[in-house]
Amino acid sequence: GFSRGELSDRSPDFSASHEQTVECFYNTALTPWLHLTTDLQWIDNPGGDDSLDDAWVLGVRLQLTF
Repeated sequence: GFSRGELSDRSPDFSASHEQTVECFYNTALTPWLHLTTDLQWIDNPGGDDSLDDAWVLGVRLQLTF
């Protein structure tokens, strides 16, 4: 997935003109009732602040079906 937000140049809270995110995920069926999903996100200008390093977010989800 991809998202991009254009930030207002009238707000003193933002030093960047945009924030954008790229996301990849993969869902694996370990059994018919147990799924594992991994997620990786890259965020450019996190929080609208271009003085910060890019952010990387790793997520893991385990889903049980009863």
